[in-house]
Amino acid sequence: MNKNSLVLNSKLFMKWREKFNSQNLSISSVKVKLVISRTLKDFYLAVLDINLKKKYSSKTFPRCLVLRGDSVIIVPIIKCIEDEKLYTILVEQFRIVDGGDSLEFPAGMIDYDIGIKKSAVIECKEELGIDILEKDLIPLSNSAFKVCESLMDENVYIFAFKLNMQKEKILKFHGLKTGDIQQNEDINLKVLEFSEIKKIRSFSTFVAYHLAKEIT
Repeated sequence: MNKNSLVLNSKLFMKWREKFNSQNLSISSVKVKLVISRTLKDFYLAVLDINLKKKYSSKTFPRCLVLRGDSVIIVPIIKCIEDEKLYTILVEQFRIVDGGDSLEFPAGMIDYDIGIKKSAVIECKEELGIDILEKDLIPLSNSAFKVCESLMDENVYIFAFKLNMQKEKILKFHGLKTGDIQQNEDINLKVLEFSEIKKIRSFSTFVAYHLAKEIT
């Protein structure tokens, strides 16, 4: 399968295209400009040159799309049994934006074969080493958030889960190394008091924190 077919026959592209079925737009042309792929059967992201056309009009709008798929963010809310303080666990890893370390909530891309909540459950296991059930996930909004509507297809779904733990057990997460080795993840876990999150200068973390505050 060539790279054009890999992208245009993918679930990512088909899901993006479905979004236009209910809109007053149609797709008049699509060109795959770039594909970053680490396997022969899948790709990490693709850059598409697309011409959109308003229905019942001849006017077209050229746009660039970075096709990546949707993602999930999970906010751990952990109450200390002894003093009832709220804690959370963040993942620390370097990010390409500046090469520095970033503190974020556990997150990852959605596997459409297993669904949104199951993908969130797997991320919790991989990044935190915590087993939760789908029913433990608390949606923090009625719908997903658009990440960059002028360029990317990505929408992010934000959940939280709540646990009660002894302080000794909470603090054991601090400094643990986790992550999916096959995905070249190198993660250190950090335990913070929940109120400290507001100091972190990460947009996704900031948004998720303020949504989660409403259920604490």
